[in-house]
Amino acid sequence: MLAVKKDGTVQKIGQFPDCRVLLPVPAEAREAAATGRVKVYRYDESEKTWDEVGGTYDPAAGGLAFKADHFSKYALMETTAPPAVKTFADIAGHWAQKEIEIMATKGFVAGVGDNKFAPEATVTRAEFAAILARMAGLTADPDGAKRFNDVPQNAWYCGMVGAAAKAGLVRGTGEHSFAPNEPITREQMAAMMVRLMAREGQDMGIGEADAARILAGFEDAASISPWARNSVALVVREGIMKGRTVAQFVPAGHTTRAEATVVLYRVWQKLQLSAGEKK
Repeated sequence: MLAVKKDGTVQKIGQFPDCRVLLPVPAEAREAAATGRVKVYRYDESEKTWDEVGGTYDPAAGGLAFKADHFSKYALMETTAPPAVKTFADIAGHWAQKEIEIMATKGFVAGVGDNKFAPEATVTRAEFAAILARMAGLTADPDGAKRFNDVPQNAWYCGMVGAAAKAGLVRGTGEHSFAPNEPITREQMAAMMVRLMAREGQDMGIGEADAARILAGFEDAASISPWARNSVALVVREGIMKGRTVAQFVPAGHTTRAEATVVLYRVWQKLQLSAGEKK
């Protein structure tokens, strides 16, 4: 800043002690400012960080006042409390407790009632489809499930199965059947997760030779359905799923609610990491 004196000379001003600055607060943030959740921050060019300055809310002026002694970049930021961790009475000490709590807090998975999660219960195709739909940010679409004769329009899962089907995340077990209450198999789960990741922009391509090389590590590779071979290879490659044992994938095996939550948590982590890299 330059200041012009009375005699016409110009003086450069680098600092101005005890200068009071008022930053206007948007109307929708004034309540938060009054409770101290909105504060002034100054950008530190050398450290590339925002440092808290604080400030005092002036309700009459509708702004945050603070003292500044030099020029800089200033901004208003609101601090928000993290959501309360969602937990369940029957997962305390469970090996998947952390992943279940994170996924439940984010609203991707839900309990079975009475503050219980039933981590060792078998997950159904409808339950898994509903979780996928939530992770994809889809809105319930009952019309999308009308192609399936075995999905009642009044079923709790109808809208989410319909949304997942319309988005191409899930497929039926037949032309007009979805088998919503049947346990989901491990190879079905792999195929659904690969579709979700591809929809979210992940490169989920794999050649036949690479898929065969990955699956060669499983003695039961021949029992993997042809339509699921590439998906199983991909989730193994990406570290999302492992064999039930070192040498057995068990493609037709069922999955517990805890196991399903953990593999979906790994998918969510990969999607978050990818989104951060694109920013």
